[in-house]
Amino acid sequence: MTILTLLFVTAGLVSFAVLARSCAAAIAAFGTLRRALAHCDDVVVARVTISEQRATCLRLVSSTQLTPRAPQSDELRAAA
Repeated sequence: MTILTLLFVTAGLVSFAVLARSCAAAIAAFGTLRRALAHCDDVVVARVTISEQRATCLRLVSSTQLTPRAPQSDELRAAA
């Protein structure tokens, strides 16, 4: 094998290792997010229908009874 082939094989293995680590971190963050949201009672279901083809502005309308939000951890912000 030539040096060029060895470089490509090494780069491929390193890339695969980085991809595997990133996937593992994403799965762990998703699990953290699911556990945090399991006890969250602040759930909003929204349905948006676009009836015109031009650009429209959407306005978020919230209910009058808002519960105080729990402090969010860095893991949840990263997962979002």
